[in-house]
Amino acid sequence: MTTPQSPRWVITQVDNPTGLDVWCSDSESVENVERGGSNISYRLIVQTQGFLDITGIDPNTLGLDMPIIIFDFNNDRMARQAADEAFTVTLSIPGDGTFTVVIIAPSGDGSSIILSGKFKPFPSVIAEDAAYIHDKIDQKHVPYPDVPDAPGKTDEEIRKLGQRLFPWSPHSYELAMCVYDWTTASFARMVFMKVFQYTAMAETPLPLDLPSIALMIWESKWDSYIPQNADYMSSFLMQPANAQDEVDVQLKQVHDELQRFSDVENRLLAAAIAALPRTTILARPYLFSGQVDIYQMGMSRFGIGMLEYPGNAGPVTSALEVEFAAAVATFFQLDSVITTKMVWAFTDSEADAMHYSNGILLIVEPHDPADVDSILWDTSAYVTGLSNDPEKTEYLFPPGSMFRVLAVEQGDNVQVIRLQVVSPVSAARLEGPQLLAALEGAVGQKDVQVQSFRTTVLAGEMTLGAEANRGVAHIVKGSLPGLDHVPKGVPPKTDHILAGRMNGRWCRCVEKHGIRK
Repeated sequence: MTTPQSPRWVITQVDNPTGLDVWCSDSESVENVERGGSNISYRLIVQTQGFLDITGIDPNTLGLDMPIIIFDFNNDRMARQAADEAFTVTLSIPGDGTFTVVIIAPSGDGSSIILSGKFKPFPSVIAEDAAYIHDKIDQKHVPYPDVPDAPGKTDEEIRKLGQRLFPWSPHSYELAMCVYDWTTASFARMVFMKVFQYTAMAETPLPLDLPSIALMIWESKWDSYIPQNADYMSSFLMQPANAQDEVDVQLKQVHDELQRFSDVENRLLAAAIAALPRTTILARPYLFSGQVDIYQMGMSRFGIGMLEYPGNAGPVTSALEVEFAAAVATFFQLDSVITTKMVWAFTDSEADAMHYSNGILLIVEPHDPADVDSILWDTSAYVTGLSNDPEKTEYLFPPGSMFRVLAVEQGDNVQVIRLQVVSPVSAARLEGPQLLAALEGAVGQKDVQVQSFRTTVLAGEMTLGAEANRGVAHIVKGSLPGLDHVPKGVPPKTDHILAGRMNGRWCRCVEKHGIRK
């Protein structure tokens, strides 16, 4: 068995005839900085062009006894003989949406391999959306002003993070602020105003289940997040209320503006998620989420968060609610493809997710390589660096994320739902059972692609053809550990009630103190 190699590389030259700005997600200089590490991805950002994700893979972590290193550039891959020193990379940016890289071996004959590809496009950011959120910042509705005892971030810190993470956009500050605001109690607004939309009704704006929204606002009993608290109610553009009918009356007056507020902030949040650096599936083979993340919604409102829920077609006189058993027997059944109305938040350990569970544990695994040729979590982003609590691990999937239901099982006082990421292209083309059949039908092709990679490398050819290129993705996915072999992790050490660090999300600390009713 060969000694595991840590893929390391350094960009020594950028050919950039049009003078475009180039940044790296680690905020270091693009050139002459050694980067790498096994199964770590870096994101280069090129003005007007898009993103280039560079990932190094050590085949020894895949169980391949081969003295090579695999480099991945936006899903185009090459293999190189392993070396103790960093590889030299030359990057060419002609300005037409494409790139070319040359990787030169650090020793031996100094041979080079050339690879060309396309930048991943920037997400769309509407200038009017950014201006609207800026107004909400000026009006003190964003961010949530008082999260007890969480360290939080200053406005200047958020602004600087935006400049580092979203330098391609003139709206970097607003993008960063929307991510930060999600990690505060504001997330309740961003959830309620999404899940309680009748999304299958052909009206603009979409009709809302106003009685249910008012009830959710009124029934909040999280620490200071109660309807008598001025900050909490201001997050819904309202004044403190001492009775539910006061919430009802105010909501009828502000719901149009509140819905616009939510829609705009969710759009900017989705753009930020698309723009943040990616995580390799080798580093995080599964993600976990405790649901429902707002306790008063209960399990009967979990299913309404999917576009496939039949009640989205109305009528508006029918409340949006469906028993969990009914959901999993119909639109959420095995092999169904579901689409989220709202942002879904995940963490990287089962124990952490269970700490925030209110009856449901979601376990999501990466896409099938027959669906998406990628070794990254392409549709989610790690956002802890922008959080108000740096100790809270959080990955976000944007509204409109799609998943195939792999299993729904009864666990220890919790319903365990296993999901797999599905690409919008496949989901639009195939229904759930057809998608399953298509993926299963690709098994033979998978074997051909994996063998093509092995044959290519063993023959000493380090430029990968199309079959061998996708074979890498299959090998990576096939090397991921089974769920039984993934450490469950440990729950947060902090007693969130005593520390006042609930961040708007009810967790199991409330049970220890007898707060939950």
